[in-house]
Order: sequence, then structure tokens, then C-alpha cells
Amino acid sequence: MRITAQARESTRRKILEKSHQLFCLVGFEVATTRDIAKAVGVAPGTLFNYFPSKEAIAAAIVMKQPVRARVDDDQYDTLEEALFAHAARTMRQWKACRNYIHAALEPTLAPLESADSHPSILDLRSRHLEQVQWLSQCYGTRKPLVPLELHLYWTLFWGVIVFWSRDTSRKQEATLALLDDSMSMFAGWVESGPARNQTWEAPSRP
Repeated sequence: MRITAQARESTRRKILEKSHQLFCLVGFEVATTRDIAKAVGVAPGTLFNYFPSKEAIAAAIVMKQPVRARVDDDQYDTLEEALFAHAARTMRQWKACRNYIHAALEPTLAPLESADSHPSILDLRSRHLEQVQWLSQCYGTRKPLVPLELHLYWTLFWGVIVFWSRDTSRKQEATLALLDDSMSMFAGWVESGPARNQTWEAPSRP
């Protein structure tokens, strides 16, 4: 029997919903694709007609989280404050997936890309870094960030995400402190860079 596009989309949504429930209930590492298929009510093999792996399911869950507004450059006094706000907004976007986001997305979001990097997630990272690039130019008399500097930022940010996924402190206060330290470190690097005293023109918004 031929499956309609509507029925297929309904099954896809159910897979994401049940997977998220299982990941939060028993943990990403414990939940299996067989468990997910059972919860959805489909055969294990059918699940792979929709997603090639458990990691791909998790990536799809993250990508469907509501997108927050971008940080405006005139809301903050310093680069450090603007970067903190930008990173914090991204984390709020992923809050529902916090308990399993590291285990699920490490292959694609870790600083060193793998050959299996998920295109949608890499696009998410690219858009995040575009905003970092734009903010860095709005808050300093310098040229655009070079790849090494963007890599440094992403390494710091990803370290915060890894810590956040396991943070048991009240309201993840320890993560906020780490994020503050990390953005302060990066802002200090940017503001003391060799292009600090060069003139610049206001960049167009990404």
C-alpha cells in the first residue's frame, strides 16, 4: 500500500516526539532505535526509512526548536556582553534537548568536523558564527575575524555546551558562570588582537 505524504509526515513527527520523550526519560545512550520504533508503533526497519541513525533523529529534534531573535548590537555596552547574550539565546533554543544534546550532536558540532557532519547542523553552526563575526566587528576597531579566531570561539562555546548538558547546579548557574568566563576570554583575545587599532566600516548585518 502506498503511503501518502501526509501519513509519512505524521509518522516523522511521531518519531521525533517519542524519541525526545525517551531521550529525556532514560537517556540518549540507553534509548535504542528498537525502543523508539516500539514507542512509535512501527517496525525497527521502518524507522530507518525516515532517519538513518539515532543521532540523525536527535539532530532533527534540535533543528525544529523555535529560533530566537538575533542579538541587536545596540543593546549592550561591550563585545563580551553581546557574545554572552548570543550564546545564551542559542542555549535557550536548545533547552528542551539539554540532557542529550552533547551525546547526540558531538559528531557534527564538535570543533573538528567529521566526514559524517549533518548538513543542517553545520548550517546552524555557520549561521551562529556569522552572528559572532558581525558582533565582533560592531564592537571593535578591527578587521573580520580570521578562521583561527572563529575556531577558538567555537571551541569555547562547544566546551560550555558539553558542560551544560551535564550541569546539575541550580538553574545551571555553574554553566552561566563558565559561559561568562569563556566569552570574557574570547572578547579579550579579540580586543587585544593585532588589528585592534585599524579603522573599520560598519558591517552589513548577516
